[in-house]
Amino acid sequence: MAIMACLALSASCQKEVDKTITWPQWASRPIIENLGLTSTDGKKSITAGEQVRLQADLSDEFNNLKSWTVSVRYGSALVVSLEGSVSGDSGKIDETFVLPFAADVPEGGFYPEVTVVVYNVANGMSSKRVENDKNVTVNRPATPEKLYVVDNLGNIYDMVKDAGDYAFRTTDGIDLTSLGDSFHIAEKVSSNAPDFSGLVWGMKDGALSIVSDNSPIETPDTGEYGFKQLGFNVYSFKFNNLVNFSVTIKKSEMEEDEQNGVGFLAMNSVQLIHDCEVVFDGFGDLKSMLQPDRFEVLTPTTAKFTGHSVLWNLYYFPEDNWFIANYRSFNAPDQVWVTGEFACFPLGNDNTAHEFLYLAGDGKVRYASLSAIKEAKDTFHILVYCKEGFYIELYRWVKWSTRIALNSLTPEYAEIMSNGMIIKQGSDFKPGVYYIWIHLTEPGDEFGDGAFADVSMTPYTL
Repeated sequence: MAIMACLALSASCQKEVDKTITWPQWASRPIIENLGLTSTDGKKSITAGEQVRLQADLSDEFNNLKSWTVSVRYGSALVVSLEGSVSGDSGKIDETFVLPFAADVPEGGFYPEVTVVVYNVANGMSSKRVENDKNVTVNRPATPEKLYVVDNLGNIYDMVKDAGDYAFRTTDGIDLTSLGDSFHIAEKVSSNAPDFSGLVWGMKDGALSIVSDNSPIETPDTGEYGFKQLGFNVYSFKFNNLVNFSVTIKKSEMEEDEQNGVGFLAMNSVQLIHDCEVVFDGFGDLKSMLQPDRFEVLTPTTAKFTGHSVLWNLYYFPEDNWFIANYRSFNAPDQVWVTGEFACFPLGNDNTAHEFLYLAGDGKVRYASLSAIKEAKDTFHILVYCKEGFYIELYRWVKWSTRIALNSLTPEYAEIMSNGMIIKQGSDFKPGVYYIWIHLTEPGDEFGDGAFADVSMTPYTL
């Protein structure tokens, strides 16, 4: 009888206890039931910015419950994060919160990804996602017809729709010299201040977001120039500004030059300011000519310079219709040079003859080595067309000893050779344009030597 009782107890335990237990502590998994997300008024579809209610029943037969978390994602973007505690062997989640209007919310209803994770005192964990039939769909709010820049001094600047469905800009000829130290972008204004009953963009947790109180955006530093135009995209939540500085590049004023039998036009020591307007006089189609990692085409004859503010040497190659902007100085701080072989200017292709050629001519073969754009302290990027069998090296200066030691964050596209200093193709590589991101974990000494960097390389669509 005793044996039969033990067998019965054993069978009962095997039936009830999770098979992943660590004996003798039962790391059971909490149970999440009746999980659902609804609008506060029972609708199955809401507009981003409205409140919703999340409910779930929690239980655990073997261990007391401890805590829960809730995460809401729009695609890959985390937009809501909640947490709470729970005690005993059962409990509930009943939370009301706002599903925000955020960057890149698409047109048409979509289901947010809502995930609940529950822990017990033995660190057992269960995770469950809200199923679509228990979820709500989220829709974009209507795009305003007009926006306003409202600064901390009470100045108001009108913004009108620009090219594209979501782009806005300050009106032509508006004087922005009195723009304050901070501002909001608002759908409505009241008494020289943003009206928070409508859409208002400000800064929240270090990101540009919809805000419900006084959380202004710090006015970007333009040096001595100020703004010519403020632009804003209500889809991406990104600015598209122009500083009050313009440069005109006349093809007729560029000097003829030649290197390795390749003729080109040159204009040296040109000051380009981040977000300045560049006018191209005498050239053809700018989209097939300009490096897209440092120029944004505005009109058939103008582009915005999106690189960093420094003196640049400019070269135009008529044979390829390439316009190359390289650093004026070969050997100076805050630089990264990109070179190698079987790779080239980003508008090239597999048939391009004028390829990278290491530091050919000590930098004087202009297409053989290109300058990377500085985006932050010790962080750079560049677009490059990579062919089958490419090799890429990075240098601080145009000097062989300044070659940078590398660690690849994307080995599927960019492996590092055994010497630790040359990028070669990974298993998923296919010829095309790649965005190369470089972060110097060790910037090297005052002569450019001894640098180390993390590097990533991802496919890019022009």
